[in-house]
Amino acid sequence: TPAGQCLTNNHVTWREEKPLTYGNVDLKGKYQLQPAPDAMPDVATDWIPFADGHLTDRRKSMLAEKVDAKWYVGFKLPDSHWMNSWKDTASVTVTYDLQKQVKPGAVQFWFNDTMPKFQVLGSNDQKSWQTLGANSQIIEAGQDVKKITVDLKANTTYRYVRVAFAKRDAGQKLSLVESEVWGSVAK
Repeated sequence: TPAGQCLTNNHVTWREEKPLTYGNVDLKGKYQLQPAPDAMPDVATDWIPFADGHLTDRRKSMLAEKVDAKWYVGFKLPDSHWMNSWKDTASVTVTYDLQKQVKPGAVQFWFNDTMPKFQVLGSNDQKSWQTLGANSQIIEAGQDVKKITVDLKANTTYRYVRVAFAKRDAGQKLSLVESEVWGSVAK
């Protein structure tokens, strides 16, 4: 678990078959996906509240009903109810509006298919952006769900965090299952 608090308010840890939601802070934030996912869309095409969006709905998704009570059996609702996916290989950005000044410490993504290279940026006005960190490798997950954490180097506070995913090669689909932004709220 990264240091600080989960600023997207969706961190869940399982202990002895029970979900624990410690380490979260509810900033009433929202995110935006550009372009909108073309394979598995989110709940809206503009700003999406953390409490409602597919990228930050772990508290809802962990309670999803399964087809049968076996660990290896799928869920009654399709994957498209819980995640976002792009077949178009153009670059994608996810912008988080944290609603307050924060010092970002890390971003985490759970994904399948292809995780492209990406940069993480911070801004206070959505015009001037500073690089906070990056993923410098392409990771193929296939149908498995993998997790990537990128620690950030923020020397100041920001209201917005943007993840800019690079263009992918033909046939490489980007599928984001969940995301978290970690850090501390400025005092």
